[in-house]
Amino acid sequence: TPFFWQTKAREYQRDVLFPIWWYKRSGSGDNEKYSNTVFPLYWSYKGHGDEYKILFPLIWKFKNPIYSSFTFFPLYSEGISFDSTSNHVMRTPLFWHFQDHDNITNIFFPFWWNIKTGTGKDLSNTNFIFPLFWHYKDRLYESEALFPIYWYHKDPSYTSKSILPFYSSRCSTDSTHSHLM
Repeated sequence: TPFFWQTKAREYQRDVLFPIWWYKRSGSGDNEKYSNTVFPLYWSYKGHGDEYKILFPLIWKFKNPIYSSFTFFPLYSEGISFDSTSNHVMRTPLFWHFQDHDNITNIFFPFWWNIKTGTGKDLSNTNFIFPLFWHYKDRLYESEALFPIYWYHKDPSYTSKSILPFYSSRCSTDSTHSHLM
């Protein structure tokens, strides 16, 4: 029929049932790779250390020499690098966790974000609780706010604190400039 084609050779095969199914295999041993598509729902590929399987739109599975992940959209996703330096976790669309080398991000969407980058003296930490609270701190700077009444900021040149509308102070590190209300 004009809708089915098949090609075969010693290390090659291609089958097509147009427009629904495509299959291709080539190579042998460690060089073997194949792809399979049942349009528009299923895609798969395996070869050269990579493996992908997708059952659209629900299941996504990826594996390569660096990272492996599985997703059941939109409720669950988990992945990890083979050297365990990076990973991610997602539970429901609300909770997300990402980690790579020296960075960690946790999100409980849309209310809470916690982002840590670096380690030791280079550590910075951000916490945000929507819409009321924000805090950032690294080795040189610190800022904190409880909207709309409290604000605190400290950096190498000055420190400032405000509790609106009752109190506000700012003082330079060398104490040459300051105000108090």
